Amino acid sequence: MKKPLAIILTAALTAAFIPAGAAESWREAFITRLMSLMSRNPAYQNLVMTDLDFNGIPEAFVVADSVSGGIGEGITMQGGVITDITVPGNVVGRCLEDITVYQEENGELRAVGKEVGRYTGEIEYYYMTFDGTTLTCQPTEKAVFAALPAIPYTDVYTHDVFENGYPSRTKLAQFVNSYVVPNNVRAELSSDEILINGEKVEIVGYNINYSNYYKVRDIAMLLRTTPVRFNVVWDEELGGVNIITGQRYEIVGGELDLGTTEAKEIAENSSPVYINGNISALESYNIDGNNYFKIRDLADAIGFSVDYNAAEGQVLITTG
Repeated sequence: MKKPLAIILTAALTAAFIPAGAAESWREAFITRLMSLMSRNPAYQNLVMTDLDFNGIPEAFVVADSVSGGIGEGITMQGGVITDITVPGNVVGRCLEDITVYQEENGELRAVGKEVGRYTGEIEYYYMTFDGTTLTCQPTEKAVFAALPAIPYTDVYTHDVFENGYPSRTKLAQFVNSYVVPNNVRAELSSDEILINGEKVEIVGYNINYSNYYKVRDIAMLLRTTPVRFNVVWDEELGGVNIITGQRYEIVGGELDLGTTEAKEIAENSSPVYINGNISALESYNIDGNNYFKIRDLADAIGFSVDYNAAEGQVLITTG
């Protein structure tokens, strides 16, 4: 549901969801980049922050100041780096200010935005999705989602950023620092099995936003004797995790520990992730001090195959 800046909660509450270091990294970076965007184009009078991929770090969009003003540009943070978002041209920016999230029967979340026709007064609805690089707005009908339950969700906006014709860094900072993570993202223990080349393995995984995540060192351990083996190291010079493909995993202890058996509150890991020394867009979460990655993202980055047998609840990894 929409929430104007004046009534949203204080930024201090975000500490319950995101570690202080992560919060500072995206907030300060957002302020600097938004200041630059709005200084270059004075038509960008309005700002919206929303979290359409439900990962704890919002997307920010600058919007032209008119009833028919479009979404100008968008940014988010991935792997500790600010990245640009490809924005659609088929909706006005105010659509971002009134988003409701519905839950499908299969658990999938659907973000629905609406806009009122400038001349007709008719309401148009859009499914709004963000895949990490592109915001997509697909027209839909109210009847499609009207019967679905809505879940708590907040998108925040402000129309008060400028002073004397220039964007105010103070106002930008007030807006960005007031953002509160709308959903308490939790990691539920995954009930799915993992099979590697047809053989069942014992591993603890979590279901986060309806995708399976596993400790990157556990996956490296399981694949260390296969053609798609990889090593995981903390690179002091790079200041982040470096995944080195083709290298046999070096055991550090604690791999494949099966002692964790309960749901946990988590936060997205803001530290950069590298593949062979090159920055990547891999999203990861920190759970109990360990990095957990979506198994499909790891498969794409490392080069192994992943399928899912829904009937049996099995994650099928193929290394050959």
